Amino acid sequence: MKNVFYIVTVFSFVFAVASFAQQRMIDVDMAVIRYAEDGAVERVKSNDEAKPGDALRVVVAPASDYYVYVVYSDHASSRLLNPDERLVEDGKKLELPGEDYYEIDDKSSLAEISVVVAAAPVEEIEAIFEGKTVVAKFDWRLAEMKIERKVKANVFTKSDKAVRQAGNVRASKDGATIELQRFTGMGAIVKKYRIDVLR
Repeated sequence: MKNVFYIVTVFSFVFAVASFAQQRMIDVDMAVIRYAEDGAVERVKSNDEAKPGDALRVVVAPASDYYVYVVYSDHASSRLLNPDERLVEDGKKLELPGEDYYEIDDKSSLAEISVVVAAAPVEEIEAIFEGKTVVAKFDWRLAEMKIERKVKANVFTKSDKAVRQAGNVRASKDGATIELQRFTGMGAIVKKYRIDVLR
């Protein structure tokens, strides 16, 4: 009887440790930077506007080794922007698209960028983008809603305060410095930027 109790106790402890590891605190600095045609360089807000010809750049700087997924959606489809750079190591920045930028066109009135940061691979994202980088927006939205439900109660953000000590990014167009924002949560972070394209 003592052996059974001991085995159950050890199993319960191992299970608790495994669950805790999956729900560890996540810290990440990130920003979507907009380069406007008029020369302005600024950080995109959660709900923002842009014009055709404006350019975007995504920067994610994790505080530890995390899996990062950046998905761009227009009115019809969703594209995984970093299919080969999902694991980002501590001290490194994921900058998309490298040294360049994404230009907004007038083909869609909406541009959405979703950033998911987690301690382990995210099953829903791995499954939907397995063997491809573009899926129907409806399919991505279903997967994204499942992820959001899992982490919604645990995520909090310090979005009003810029991170100055390690979060500065030098904008590639005119040398301006843009400050990243710090996001913190349990298990995973989901951040969505919705940009209405003005015509």
